[in-house]
Amino acid sequence: MTRRRTHLLGHCTKKGYRDHKEAIKALHSCVAQRSLGASRRHEVRAYQCPRCGRWHLTSWTDRLSIG
Repeated sequence: MTRRRTHLLGHCTKKGYRDHKEAIKALHSCVAQRSLGASRRHEVRAYQCPRCGRWHLTSWTDRLSIG
């Protein structure tokens, strides 16, 4: 098994969104699914990835904890 070097390629393996608006729309969808019991995911905010520049969702509330 080969190890991926995503940090060297300028992209990562997480689901990415092209802009903040698209990420927030996905976040709202996750929250709605969770309230219906259809999902156990607990994303609470979106952040722009310093590696790939795309937007991701996270369950971390503290933005300083994301590296």
